[in-house]
Amino acid sequence: MSAGDLVACIQGLYQSGGCVKMVPPDNRCCFFLSLRLGVIIIGLVNFALYTLAFSWYIGTVGINAELDELEVSNLDISVFVMFCVQLMVNLLLIVGAVKRIPNHVFPWLCANAIVIALLMVMIFMLVFLGASRNSLSYHQYVSSLSLISILVMTDMFCCIVVFQFRKNLLLEERIRLEEIARRSAGVFIPSSPPPPPYEEAAPGQTPAKVPLEALEDPPPEYEAALAMLSSPPPPGPQLRKKSLTNHEV
Repeated sequence: MSAGDLVACIQGLYQSGGCVKMVPPDNRCCFFLSLRLGVIIIGLVNFALYTLAFSWYIGTVGINAELDELEVSNLDISVFVMFCVQLMVNLLLIVGAVKRIPNHVFPWLCANAIVIALLMVMIFMLVFLGASRNSLSYHQYVSSLSLISILVMTDMFCCIVVFQFRKNLLLEERIRLEEIARRSAGVFIPSSPPPPPYEEAAPGQTPAKVPLEALEDPPPEYEAALAMLSSPPPPGPQLRKKSLTNHEV
């Protein structure tokens, strides 16, 4: 066995064993942005929006200017907890995107899934109860429904981007670990890709078909077969028919 046959044998065992080299994932996001840059922008925008929303809530609802004292209700506590959670998960999202840590991205997905569920409940209540039972005018009803719907669609799109980014990070980590395992085990990795199929190598041309008569002789007629059976075999060693693959006798 030559060196070329040994290399071909190793390549065949390597590809048949399910150790084919994986293709890196696509990290494109929107227009010229990558998934990493898109996730960083999502974290920064959400951090700024939640900070502005909480500041507006404190300035308009949280402080009672007439009594000159701070009144804390259950709604205020809920808003404050939600604000702290969102700030924390958005900071983790930014750090996870910058340092490529998939575990830092998962809390953001969980927190925003809860936010989407709450917004969907609000949409259901607006649609089911209507404007009169919610003590809203027609203009307020349409504006609230449109605003909440836009928030749900935007948050869902951000969740899809962040989820795809986390999935690509896990896939890249898996490829890196498999590459380290191959190098440590000394597995031969083919440098050249396999040849393309005939349709890609010669587009627009049909592959030539070899007729069956050129590969082997046609069977004999009935009378000739009977004559061959009745006649005694010739003396000497008998030669078998040539093989179709290696032309050996």
